[in-house]
Amino acid sequence: MAMDNLTIQNHLRTLAGVGQLGQRPELDIVGSGEIQPLGTAEEPAGPSFKAMLTESIGKVNDLMNESDHAIDDLASGKAGNTSNNVHHAMIGLQKADISFRMLLEARNKVMNAYNEVMRMTT
Repeated sequence: MAMDNLTIQNHLRTLAGVGQLGQRPELDIVGSGEIQPLGTAEEPAGPSFKAMLTESIGKVNDLMNESDHAIDDLASGKAGNTSNNVHHAMIGLQKADISFRMLLEARNKVMNAYNEVMRMTT
């Protein structure tokens, strides 16, 4: 893929300006042919990864707390000894368990990706 002289000069100017005080290097958006200052990219639509992760952890925590309360109520006799209450407690416990396992696997995938990136940079 051949690059024209203007593009090469723009890249050289960008590299020369990096690290100098008071100057903001420009970034050539690949394939667009336009030059934009760094830091002017549009924010992606939708919630951030941090917000989604925080919400997921909160939901798993709520499910675990609900299952703990259901088990405590069942053990103390507050829920009664009907089979319906036992079923609800067991279903709540399984929901919490599956949600926690899913969160743990997501964490493992993120850690594996991080470790892979760190291996690539060394």
